[in-house]
Amino acid sequence: MKLTHNRLDTCFESAINEIAAENPRFFRDLYVDIKSGFDGDGEAFVLSDNNKEINISKNGILIENPIDLSFNDKKTANVLSNELVEIAEEKFQKDILEIEEKFAALFDKLNAESSVQIDWFEESPIKSLFKAFGVVVKSDYDSHVEKLINYLTVAVELLNVKFIVFVNVKSYFSESELTEVCKFLNYNNVFTLLLESSVREKIGDEFRVIIDNDLCEIIA
Repeated sequence: MKLTHNRLDTCFESAINEIAAENPRFFRDLYVDIKSGFDGDGEAFVLSDNNKEINISKNGILIENPIDLSFNDKKTANVLSNELVEIAEEKFQKDILEIEEKFAALFDKLNAESSVQIDWFEESPIKSLFKAFGVVVKSDYDSHVEKLINYLTVAVELLNVKFIVFVNVKSYFSESELTEVCKFLNYNNVFTLLLESSVREKIGDEFRVIIDNDLCEIIA
C-alpha cells in the first residue's frame, strides 16, 4: 500500500510509518485531514494499492485514544453474530437442529398460553439466541497493551481492516509495548501510520518523517 498527502513530498510505503509533526499547527492540520478521510469527505490523504485508490473510511480505522477502546459497537456485534452463525451452521448442525426443535416446542407452549396469537420472523433462531444471551467480544484484559492488541485482532480478523492510524500512541505506551503491537501489525500485514506531535524513540524498522517547526521534512 501507499499513502500520500498533498502537502508532503514524502510517500509512505513501509509497513509501519510515522509522521512526527513538531509544528502544532501543521500537526493539527494533518490530524484534521486524516480524520476527514475517515469521515469519508477528505482528499488530502490518499491511500492506494497497486496504483488504485482505496477508500480510507471503508478499509481502515482511526485510533485517537488507545486506552478508551470500544469492542462492541453495532457493526462489530453484527459481524460477530453472522460469523458465529456461519460457524454453527457449518460445524454444529446437529446442535442447531436440537436447539431449534426445543425452541419450536417452547414457542408452541407460549403461543398456547399467550393472550394473543404470536409469531417470529427471525430467519436464524440461533442468531436470536446469541443476542438473547448477550454474546459479545471479550473486552476485559490484564493490561492496556493486551487490550489494544486484542482490539486490533478484532479489527483485522473480524472486520478485515487493512489500514490503521494511531494518533499520539507513543504518549500512552512504552517502546517495548509498542514493539509488541508492531509485531502484531507486521505479522498481519496491516499498513500503519503513527501520527505524532513530538519526536520520540523509533519503534523497530518504522519509516519516519519529522516535520520540524519550519515545516522542513526530515527522514530520520
